[in-house]
Amino acid sequence: MNVTPPRHTLRIETPEGVVVNLVRGSAADRAVAFVIDMGILLAAIIAMMVVSSYLGSMWVLAFFISLTFLLRIFYFVVCEAGRRGATIGKRLMKLRVVRADGGQLTIDAVLTRNFTRELEIFLPLTFLFAHEQFWVGHSGWVKGIASLWILLIPTMPIWSRARVRLGDLVGGTRVVRAPQALLLADMARRREPAAGNAVAPATELTFTAAQVGIYGIYELQVLEDVLRRKSQPGGKEAMAAVTARIKTKIRWSDAVHGKSADHTFLEQFYAAQRKHLEQQLLFGKRKERKKS
Repeated sequence: MNVTPPRHTLRIETPEGVVVNLVRGSAADRAVAFVIDMGILLAAIIAMMVVSSYLGSMWVLAFFISLTFLLRIFYFVVCEAGRRGATIGKRLMKLRVVRADGGQLTIDAVLTRNFTRELEIFLPLTFLFAHEQFWVGHSGWVKGIASLWILLIPTMPIWSRARVRLGDLVGGTRVVRAPQALLLADMARRREPAAGNAVAPATELTFTAAQVGIYGIYELQVLEDVLRRKSQPGGKEAMAAVTARIKTKIRWSDAVHGKSADHTFLEQFYAAQRKHLEQQLLFGKRKERKKS
């Protein structure tokens, strides 16, 4: 039976064929993040204006005016195209940008969602406060249309079912609660059998650094989700599909290493990958996702 996910839940199918449930970023959190980011931009713009007025050159002033436009655009692009997929405001509110189709966030998607912000917010604001510069004698119509646009389009995360803004729809992105980067220990801990209930230990599988290094923290969390859902309907099928994909990707041969149950392989691969990522973190190396 198909169950419709709650409105705050975003179901994404990853390229590995695993359905992951993420929590959508709330409109309030997104608004606060945007205010923080605009505060940072405003502080930078004011600082540049102070410097330009101190230098007292019209060319310098013109340069800084152009620079403020580029800063407004590319601040969001550079931050969201990074490995965390988030601006400073989003990071403080524990949000991040992801692809709606579960793929890797590309620069094209980031550019599209952020250039669309000009059409969503800044262009109607310009019409609203500088209407006489565009249509002399028709300021009432211009102000009315700009006001209606500002009331409807930037508020889409509030009233749209998917909680998305226009830039998300055009760019194929979504804003979600950032998953915790903490690598949980309970999934990797080897449990000792209770006295009198001894069970033959599973065959210890050995993975090379290259094999466990193909994935990052994001994929590790996907594996964890698959393992936690193994007893749920469809859980065994999902484990079998993911196990087959991983074995193909790392060139794992059952003929060489011996046949093992899907859950045994995934649990040990998860433990080995988790250990590898933790060691990388100790040396200041953080890998969020697999290489494209």
